[in-house]
Amino acid sequence: MSWSEDNVDREDVDRIGVTTSALSVVIDIPMRSFSPNPSVGGSETSVSDVDSPNYGAIKIFMEKAAAYTNNGVKFSIAGWSPTAPNTVIQQVGISNDSRDAAYDTGGALNPTWGLFYLSMAPFHLNYRQTLDWLYDGGGLDLAQSLLDARNLNVKIIPVLSSNPQIAGHFKAPIGRAKCEGESACENTAPVGMAGLCTSGWTLRYLPPGQFILDGACDAMVADGSIPAKNLTFVNAISGLSNLAAIQSGAVTGFEQATPMDDLALFYPDPGPAPVPQSLQNPGHKGLRFVHFPSWHQPFLLGFVLLNKTTVWNTLTRKQQRALERAGRDSVGDTFETSESVQCERLRALLAFNDGQVQLDAAGNPILDANGQPIPADVHVSDYGRPALARLQDSTAAYLESLRGGVNPTQEQLDYGQIYDSILAYEHRIHFRWKPTKFPTRCSDR
Repeated sequence: MSWSEDNVDREDVDRIGVTTSALSVVIDIPMRSFSPNPSVGGSETSVSDVDSPNYGAIKIFMEKAAAYTNNGVKFSIAGWSPTAPNTVIQQVGISNDSRDAAYDTGGALNPTWGLFYLSMAPFHLNYRQTLDWLYDGGGLDLAQSLLDARNLNVKIIPVLSSNPQIAGHFKAPIGRAKCEGESACENTAPVGMAGLCTSGWTLRYLPPGQFILDGACDAMVADGSIPAKNLTFVNAISGLSNLAAIQSGAVTGFEQATPMDDLALFYPDPGPAPVPQSLQNPGHKGLRFVHFPSWHQPFLLGFVLLNKTTVWNTLTRKQQRALERAGRDSVGDTFETSESVQCERLRALLAFNDGQVQLDAAGNPILDANGQPIPADVHVSDYGRPALARLQDSTAAYLESLRGGVNPTQEQLDYGQIYDSILAYEHRIHFRWKPTKFPTRCSDR
């Protein structure tokens, strides 16, 4: 964090002892960004114009922070990694090491209860309800109090939200697919949860969704629905990007983020034929069924983490209030800004491979049993009610397991406080989970 002087207000003068009214402190805060993905993060070159290829949603918060503090507090994107064994939030709390601020998902707050602040637990509160619980139902204050009790020395501010995520790029539909008359699609039967659990696929599917899928498969083995589970999960493939892992076949199913992000990350310009493996996209590798609803992540919340001693407590109360207001306004604005183009990006993603075929590593067409090329075009698919019911049951079991049983740790007790707060809020509003309608709304526009 650095300081410069320019146009002070009276509160700044009194607090820092500056006696010349023409001077003020400008605070520059270098902040780590966890992701360059357009709708969930940003980089040093990001802009707030959603129509720009350099759009990064975190820039909206950065601009509001500067505007609301009359340019008294400015954020910039910096690159740093935590020193093992520190997590990002632990590193931020260590003072005077030049790593005193970070932007990260709510999951970074805690490995056990952070899921409630990442995107809420699957099959629980929706986006609007979560914001109400967060700001007016005590959810944000509860998280801050638990961090304070651990002496983490970090102030948390929600600053970003993104839209419903694609719930899986798979080689076959779990439920129904919208085939639009394409025969190869129509001849690909829905596999259901039984087919998914026995598919032999290797999925890049992060927690908690990974654990819930895995638990649902285990339950199907236990009740005799399937003889054995044949499904593998990976978090990362050493030496490969997510796209490269898909192109090589190391990953044969995945979830990543919103249509905006997935289009930008996984669909490079293929150029002329033959298309080299490095320019092939998921559809070329057979991962052409794009699944909704976003049961696993109907939205994402991102937080700015600030060292209390060296950053937050050095701000005036007026500046602190301004940053909290900038964060709250940015949560809504980032969601609406990204949402304004998601349908367009989804349509572009679905149309990207029209007329193209699946390819081997050399760029040659892959042929079916009749010697015909297999289409690579992409289709929206759903999970179907039976699969969602299985996943909902698995979610309930998983969330209860995190309480820790009869001898919970302190972290598990903290988790229980937050989960009970959510359940109490759901009881008050007579909550009932409903699938996200993102693709349906797109088809209506």
